[in-house]
Amino acid sequence: MATAIRYYNVLVLGPYSVGKTSIEKWLADDRDKNTRTDAKLFDREFYDIRVQLSNREWIIVRLWDTLEMEKTNANIPSSFMRQRDGFILVWDIHRKATLIDVIALYESLMSFYGDDHIPAFIVFANKAEKEMKLNSEEYLSCIEWSNKHNIDCYKTSSETGDNLEEGLSRLVELMTSKDPITRKKKKAVELSDTKGQ
Repeated sequence: MATAIRYYNVLVLGPYSVGKTSIEKWLADDRDKNTRTDAKLFDREFYDIRVQLSNREWIIVRLWDTLEMEKTNANIPSSFMRQRDGFILVWDIHRKATLIDVIALYESLMSFYGDDHIPAFIVFANKAEKEMKLNSEEYLSCIEWSNKHNIDCYKTSSETGDNLEEGLSRLVELMTSKDPITRKKKKAVELSDTKGQ
C-alpha cells in the first residue's frame, strides 16, 4: 500500500517589493513543470513543489504567496499563520528598513507559537546579485541578528537564482527534522564566489 505523500506549508513573508513573488516563481519554474500546481485558496496563491528527501521519500513543499497583502496593510489571520510548517522571511539587502520590518515580523510570528510547535525559519537577503563578494553593513546586521536567533541567513537573488535552491533545501531539512536541536542550528550563507569558474 502506497504511503500518502506529506505536505509542508511554507509562507513567504516580507515587506512590499523585496522580491517574494519572484522567488516563489523562480523556485516553481526551476522544477519539472508537470509537478507544479498553481491554485487559489482562501484568496491566496500557492505553488506546489515536489522535493525528494535523502531517504528517497517524496514530499510536497507548498509555497504560499500573500498576494501583496502587505501593500494594503491587510492582516493575515493568525489561524492561517499557525498552520504553517516554515517561513521564508525576505528583505532587500540594499534597504535596511526592510530588515527592520522582517525582524519585527519574526517577533510577531513567534507570539503565535508555543514550545510544542516551533516552525522552521530561514532569511533571504534578496537582490544580492551585485553583492556577491561584499558584506554590506545591512547584511552584517542581518547576520548578527540571525545568529542570535539561530536562523539561517542566505544572500539570494531572485534575478539569477543564486542560493534559492540551497535555502529551500535547508528549510526542508529543518521542517522534516525530528530533532529540535537540528531545527535550531545556525548558518550564514553567502553567494558563491566560484560562480562562473
